[in-house]
Amino acid sequence: MPPLRTSLAEILGPLRPRLPALVCATLLWRCLVGMLLVPLGLWIVRGLLELDGRTVAADGELAAFALSPYGACVLALLASLALGLGLAGQALALLVLAAPPGKAFESALSGLRALRARSRACFQLAWRVVLRCGLLVLPFALALVFVVRHYLGAHDINYYLAERPSELWSALSIGALLLLAAAFLLAAQLAAWGIALPLLLFEGASAREALRASARATRGSRRALFAQIAGAAASLLALQALAAALWVALARAALPALGPSLESLILLSALWLLGTAVIELCGGALRSACFALLQQSWYRTRHASRGGEPAISEPQLVSSPRRVSAWFALALLGAALFALLSGALALLDDVPIERCRIIAHRGSSHAAPENTLAAIRAAIAERADMVEIDVQETRDGAVVVLHDRDLMRVGGIALEVARSSAAELRGVELGARREARFAGERVPLLDEVLELARGRIHVLIELKRYAPGGRLPELVVERVEAAGLADGISCMSMDAELVRRLRALRPSWRVGALSAVSLGNLARVDAAFVAVRASRASSAFVREAQRRGKEVYVWTVNEPVAIARAFALGVDGVITDHPGLAHALRAERAEQDGLERTLARFAALLGSPLTPPPANDDEGPPEIP
Repeated sequence: MPPLRTSLAEILGPLRPRLPALVCATLLWRCLVGMLLVPLGLWIVRGLLELDGRTVAADGELAAFALSPYGACVLALLASLALGLGLAGQALALLVLAAPPGKAFESALSGLRALRARSRACFQLAWRVVLRCGLLVLPFALALVFVVRHYLGAHDINYYLAERPSELWSALSIGALLLLAAAFLLAAQLAAWGIALPLLLFEGASAREALRASARATRGSRRALFAQIAGAAASLLALQALAAALWVALARAALPALGPSLESLILLSALWLLGTAVIELCGGALRSACFALLQQSWYRTRHASRGGEPAISEPQLVSSPRRVSAWFALALLGAALFALLSGALALLDDVPIERCRIIAHRGSSHAAPENTLAAIRAAIAERADMVEIDVQETRDGAVVVLHDRDLMRVGGIALEVARSSAAELRGVELGARREARFAGERVPLLDEVLELARGRIHVLIELKRYAPGGRLPELVVERVEAAGLADGISCMSMDAELVRRLRALRPSWRVGALSAVSLGNLARVDAAFVAVRASRASSAFVREAQRRGKEVYVWTVNEPVAIARAFALGVDGVITDHPGLAHALRAERAEQDGLERTLARFAALLGSPLTPPPANDDEGPPEIP
């Protein structure tokens, strides 16, 4: 068994002579993946979805798609492609490490050329690994679904998360044991395949033969192999996280000292992007190199135990390496400079802050019980531009404003909306559970909310359906048109069918798609706007959606830094429990000049506001559209 390297210095020591070549190879591979292979993969995803009659699969549709035979095959294919790219990158590190020492760039090109000959085998290995690992964890996944349904199926999941009853802890305990057991078996299986990649590369073994031979060779020593790999990964990830944190802290510290100089800010932006890219690149290169070193060490040990030397083939150098090196290096340098300048200018692009709407989440739910008339009044008082509410259909065909499928969390009673009448639901006291001053607040009807909002605030109606069937889109259309407020509302839903039905019923209405998870390009969805989780919003996504004529809303942002970051991304609306705070932040940002706003935007993207959060002032409410 090879000696156990217990420190980062021991792990990195043997890599020093070839570290420049490994970093160069990683850079070339990242460029190839980012500029060619990832766009190709996205094109494949788009094509596979369109073959199934979709442009995007999101949330409930994504679950149904994944459980269908076609969807399961598509997801397995995508997982195999992703793992294949990872294995190919690791194979490149192995090839460079096995080659004789030479110039960094020439060694990297040689490794790429050698990788091309074995790339097909890498992807064959990937789909076998994905298939076997999927079959391994399937029983645990089914058991976890059973546990969730048994312990957490009686009421809405938000009740369990808010009240944390004993059933939640039971489900979490059993679920944790299932996940630990699955992780243990998965780790043991992956350790058994620890030297499959070297066998594939250096002995010409097929994917099946490499997996079998690796399992035989690592029998009895898999725990040590896994410990070495896990230890190296933990050390390098911690080192990379520390470097990234220090770099961000340095950029934050430099911001206040810039003064009124746009040139300095552009320089800082470019340097920050460059440093972030270098830290990520070096971290990836070191991880690949360390894993390659450990795999090579175990591979050589296998041959030593058999009384021989490993037949490690050496990659052939490409012809005219100097000419290729010069032109390729020049092209990479130009592309890097262009990317840095473009990224810096994109960071400094001045977004008109006034266009970003403040949307009160279930009313001003920090100030009053959510989805009640008191919360709507508080949102109006805090000068929100829009108020978001959730609506459901009752057993007797009424439309009530409520988020959960039952009243357990907000009312303490297990009344399900779909199985109850409006009178039964409205008989439950909601306000007194929050504060005595809200006594008398009950589940409102959509008609009551529309009447309260008339002429005061725009209403964003989220349609929720917890059971198949029903006439919720038709009922919402009837109630809105009966109130004469078709111009004062927008609608959205996480249920793609409800979105399609609403758009078919009233093509002129503003109907949007709400999404937490998705497969495909959500910016291409057939909707007037998209509302996404704040963690999924990126500058590229926001720009693409707006270029396609769609507005982008993010949810649910409550902290000052998170709200400032949403402003910095240029979104069209922030959905928040604290509309007063968001309104004050927006007003403060709007009063800044161009350079101050740019500084604040860059600071928000770094995760640090330049000024403390403003307090709400006592001015009267502005004119409500």
